[in-house]
Amino acid sequence: VELENECVIKPMPQLFEWINYWINSPKLKNSGVPFEKRFNRNAIGEMAYADKSWFKFVIDKVDYDWIEIEENYLKPFGISKSRVILMPQGQTREEILEKGPQVAELAIKQGVRYCSREHIVLWNKKIGV
Repeated sequence: VELENECVIKPMPQLFEWINYWINSPKLKNSGVPFEKRFNRNAIGEMAYADKSWFKFVIDKVDYDWIEIEENYLKPFGISKSRVILMPQGQTREEILEKGPQVAELAIKQGVRYCSREHIVLWNKKIGV
């Protein structure tokens, strides 16, 4: 079982025995959500030390977003780059195709993983949205 969360609520301890992989996707400033609503130090800290825990960040502006990731997540919580995934921000096929290469390049440069949003790219193409 894989569970994705935003790291704003600490999971109940009982969940840890049932979840195989945690995909933590804390919102960055680019989400437009105020810092105090998207950043929970206790929840992030708990997930940073959980086994089988990954951190996926949605990237809009490559340079600004990476600085925020390093300063607010990697350094303070000791999150290893080997557990980081970057994904381009976008709601349409065009947005993903435009931002994807820049985000992939950032992932390579920083030694982290890249994940596209293929469901958007493929869905938009077939349906014509």
